[in-house]
Amino acid sequence: MKKYRKKSVVIEAIKTECGKPMKEIIDFVGHENLDLNTNCEAVIRTLEGDMIINPGDYIVKGVTGGFYLCKPDFFEATYEPVVEDDLIYSVSKKYGFTVEEAQTLLSNKETKNILLANIGKSSCVTPVVNVTIPSGEFDVENLVNNLEYQIKKIFN
Repeated sequence: MKKYRKKSVVIEAIKTECGKPMKEIIDFVGHENLDLNTNCEAVIRTLEGDMIINPGDYIVKGVTGGFYLCKPDFFEATYEPVVEDDLIYSVSKKYGFTVEEAQTLLSNKETKNILLANIGKSSCVTPVVNVTIPSGEFDVENLVNNLEYQIKKIFN
């Protein structure tokens, strides 16, 4: 059987949450695509028909402009935030960091220089430091401190 890979497509989405102002959802999908049913549940008109919106569901605007609902577990397994900053994206992909972790590491000047040197984006000559990323959860602050220690060893 032939295998297929999902094309890389940028979509727009909004997560529905208890307490989120309905105005945000209406602004995203348009008043004509949203309604309340007889049980006062929010209903969205999709290409598959009317669907009840549950807290936590994502409303996704597809590539053709239609809307559909996506459960949080499926959405989070399928999509990742678009990173407008190519540097943050490069560091997160190279080292397996989340976007937030990459932003934290790049906010430190010394750490940023090491990371840039290791991904070939540095404009200056910087000694390459071995960066080992532990599997699973890890302490970003501890990693930054370790990188700072290695930098100080090189330049002192």
